[in-house]
Amino acid sequence: MSERLIIEIAFQGETVANAYYRWGGLPSAALDLTKSILTKLRTSKEQELIPRIYYALASTGAVMDSDDNDHLTALGYEFEKVDPRKQSDGLISFAKEMPFGGDYELTICLEDLTANLESLLKYWELDQHSEAFRYMNLKRHEMPTTEWKMDLTKLSEGDVTELDKVCQKAVSTQSLFVVKGRNELFDSPF
Repeated sequence: MSERLIIEIAFQGETVANAYYRWGGLPSAALDLTKSILTKLRTSKEQELIPRIYYALASTGAVMDSDDNDHLTALGYEFEKVDPRKQSDGLISFAKEMPFGGDYELTICLEDLTANLESLLKYWELDQHSEAFRYMNLKRHEMPTTEWKMDLTKLSEGDVTELDKVCQKAVSTQSLFVVKGRNELFDSPF
């Protein structure tokens, strides 16, 4: 089974675009994609919203759906080919919803360039009522932990970079990870 992720790009509370990634729902992959998209959005020289979003998503290896490409071409948009930093099997859609669902979702807000990863990370949270949580919670101080507290609904690019660093450390040590100031223990299996 794949770990499908949908990244919604929102502006003023409205969905402008979505990107679908077949294996993007793994915490390490989702954090890496989010970090990359936020960086591209922040550093983009594009002034228009649609090209700015397109180039940020295309830089991750996502490609535009042919119907969307035809529609945007008819509206006068022409996009240059993007050399992605890596292949992701991603699909870009400038529709309100993707034609198919994902296992996980996250939202990037264009106004303040923040990401809401709370619902995504909930899937990787250890059940706080489980025996495993009670046992692992005793070892919390040994787990990779973020340097600062974070609001998982409004993560800056720096927050996502810190979370990614902690997640990667958890993967390499086969451990869980912790967000400072929060009670949850998060798993990052890959």
